[in-house]
Amino acid sequence: MKHIKFLILLISISVALGACKKQLDVRNPNAPTPESANTELGIISLAQGSVYYNGFHGLKYGGFFGNFFNDPLGYLELTADVVGVEAANQYINQFSTPNKITYDDGSSLLNPQTPNTQPALLHEINSNANTYNNPLYYQWAYMYSLNKALNVVLATVESVEFAGDAESKKKTIQAWCYFWKGYAYSNIGSLYYAGLIDNDATPTTNDVYVEHAKVIDEANSNFSKSVELAKGANPGEFSDMLSKLIPDICQAGNGGALDATMWEHSVNTMKARNLLVNSPVESTDWASIAQLTADGTGISDGDKIFVAYSNATSDIFYPNGGTISSVALGTSPGFWISERLVQEFDTVNDLRFKNNFQLLEAFYPGDFTRGTAVATRWYMVPDGMGLDADGTPTMVYGSNEVGAYELKLAGSLEENLIMQAEAQAHLGNDNAALQIVDRLHDMQGAGLPHLAGTTPALSLMEIIRRERRIQVAFTGLSFYDARRWGVIDNGRTGCVVFDKDGKMWTNATIDYGFMDYWDVPDNELAYNPAGAGSSSVINPKYPH
Repeated sequence: MKHIKFLILLISISVALGACKKQLDVRNPNAPTPESANTELGIISLAQGSVYYNGFHGLKYGGFFGNFFNDPLGYLELTADVVGVEAANQYINQFSTPNKITYDDGSSLLNPQTPNTQPALLHEINSNANTYNNPLYYQWAYMYSLNKALNVVLATVESVEFAGDAESKKKTIQAWCYFWKGYAYSNIGSLYYAGLIDNDATPTTNDVYVEHAKVIDEANSNFSKSVELAKGANPGEFSDMLSKLIPDICQAGNGGALDATMWEHSVNTMKARNLLVNSPVESTDWASIAQLTADGTGISDGDKIFVAYSNATSDIFYPNGGTISSVALGTSPGFWISERLVQEFDTVNDLRFKNNFQLLEAFYPGDFTRGTAVATRWYMVPDGMGLDADGTPTMVYGSNEVGAYELKLAGSLEENLIMQAEAQAHLGNDNAALQIVDRLHDMQGAGLPHLAGTTPALSLMEIIRRERRIQVAFTGLSFYDARRWGVIDNGRTGCVVFDKDGKMWTNATIDYGFMDYWDVPDNELAYNPAGAGSSSVINPKYPH
C-alpha cells in the first residue's frame, strides 16, 4: 500500500452493521459497508485502516489535537510529571495538579482548585453529558473502536477469496488482527479498573465488566494467537502481506515488514510490559520479565518493529501536535518540560540532556491557580542540537518536521532493554543490569562512561529508576511506573520545584494523590450498564 485508503475503511464500531445503542457513538458517516472489503484489496485496506485510523486517528472531539498519541497518552505523561500544563482543555490542568507541595522549609501549598483532588474531579466530571470533557472517555473510546473494527475484519476475512496461497494470506491478516486486539486490551486493562471482553463483530456487546487483570489475560491470549498464526503462514507470503498492511510511511527507520520471529519478539516485549506495569514492584514476577525480554526473545537488535511517521496530510498523526513530545517542543509549548524529568539526567555529562534541553531565556513561572508544579527553567529543542558521541548521533526526543520523528507504536528495543535491566537488578544480577544501561547509553550517544564493573555513586535501583524515566518519557508509559513504584500514592521527595515567588527549592516533596486505575467512563455505562456478574466499574479505593 502506498498510502492509507481511508475511503474504504470501516471507521466506526457500528457503521453499516446497524445502529448500536450499547456502545460509544464513534462513527464516520461516509464509511462504506463491510461488503466492500470482500476482496483481497478490500480486506487489506479494512485491516490497515482499522488500526491506523480507528485506533489512532479517527476519533474527533473538541479541544486537544485529536489523535491517540497526544491526547489519551498526554494525560498519562501529565500525571507522571514528565510534562506540565496550564491549559484547561478537557480539564488537563486540574487533572494533573498534585494534592500538595511541601517546600524544604516545611511550608506547603495545597491544590488551589475545586475540587482539590484528582479523584474528586474525576468523580464529578465522569458523566455521559460531559463526553468531550471527560478525561476517562478518550483511551476507552479509541481502544474499543480499534477492537471492534478488528472483530469485523476477522469476521469478514472468512469470506474473502485470495489469489495464490490463500491460507497464508488469511493467517497473516488474522495475526494482524489478534496482535492489535492484544494491544487494545493491554491499554484498557492497564488503565481502567474494569473492562469488557468484546470479540463479536456485531454492533452489540455484553454487559459483564471484568476486572482489569482479566482484560490483561485477554490481551495476552490475543497476542499468543497472533504468534501461532504468524508462524503458521508461509514466510514469504507473510512478509509480502505485511508490507501491504503496513503503510509505506510506517516502513522507514526501524519500521517494516516483520518476519514471524520478529513478530514473536514484539509480542514477548508487550507481554513483559503487561506484566511489569500491572504489578507492584514487590510482587512483580521478575524472572518471567527477564525471560520475555532476553536477547533473541524480546525485541532484539535488527528487528523490525511497529512504528509510524507523520506525513504532509497527517494520515496517522500531525507533525506539530500529534505526539506528546511534539507538543512539548520549543519555547512556547503546549506541554512544559517538568523539572522532575530534568532531574533524572546527569545534566553535566549526559549528551542526551544537552542535545534535547536548553534553558529558557526567561524562567517560566506559571499561573499557580492553574497548576502548582508547572513552573520550569527548561524547554525541549526541536530536532536536538546535533550532538554525537564518537560518531554515534545522540538521541532526539522530538521534531515538528514532517516525517522526521519515529513514533514507536508497540514496544521497542530500548523499552525491552530497560525492562531487562530492571529485572536483572531485582534478581540480584547487578553487573548484568549495569551492562544493559551502558548498552543503552552507547546506542543513544549519551557519551557517558561505563558503569559495569564500577561502584556507581547512585544505588543500582536509583540508576534503573532514572534510566527508565529517560527511556520511556513521552510514550505514555511513565504513569504506570509512577503507579507501580508507589509515587502517585506516596509522593516523591527530593524534588526541584518553584514557589509563587519564583524561589527554587531543591528538596521539596510532592504528594500527587492521583487515581491508580480509572473508573469505567460513564459514556459507556450510560448505554451499557453493568449487568449481573460484573466486576465493580468504580475503583473502590476512591469511593464516591
